Amino acid sequence: MKPSNDELQSPRSIRHGYISQLLVLLCLTGFAITEPVLSIFGANPSVFNFYNIDNRVLISLYAVIVAFLPATLLWVVSASTSLINRRVAITLHYVSVGLLSGLWLIQFSKWNFGVSRSEVLAVLALLGGGVFVFIYMRWHIVVKWLQIASITPLVTVVVFLYLVPDREMITP
Repeated sequence: MKPSNDELQSPRSIRHGYISQLLVLLCLTGFAITEPVLSIFGANPSVFNFYNIDNRVLISLYAVIVAFLPATLLWVVSASTSLINRRVAITLHYVSVGLLSGLWLIQFSKWNFGVSRSEVLAVLALLGGGVFVFIYMRWHIVVKWLQIASITPLVTVVVFLYLVPDREMITP
C-alpha cells in the first residue's frame, strides 16, 4: 500500500527518515561524545606531545574520527537493520537516542552540579534518557532542533583544531 502525501509529510515519517536519523545522531554524539572528548584533549594538548604526534593531519584526522564515526556507526547499524525489519530499526534508533541523551545528562550532572555517585548518575541517565526519548517521539519541534544542531560535531572540530591553548603544536 502506497503512503498518502499526508503520511509522507507527517512528523513520524520525517522522524524516521534515514537522513533525519543521521542528523539527530550527529547532534547527540556531538554533545555526548565529541565535545567532551575533544575539549579534554584540547585542554591537554601535551597528550599529543607525549606520544610524539605533532602532525596537523594526524590530529585533524583524530578529531574528525571522534566527531563523525560514532554517529555514522550507530546510523549504519540502524539503517542496515531496517533492511530486515523497520520496527526493530526504529527501536534501535530510539535506544541510541536514549543512551546518548543519558550519557550527555551524566556529563552535565557531573560538570555542573558535582554529582559523583555512580548510582545517582545511572538513575539520572536512565530516567533522563527515557524522558528525552518520550519527548523526542511526541514533539516534532525537538526533532527539528536536533537536526539543526547536527552541526555540533563540525563546530567542535573547528574549535578543537584552531582554538586550543597550544596552537603552535597543531598549526604549522
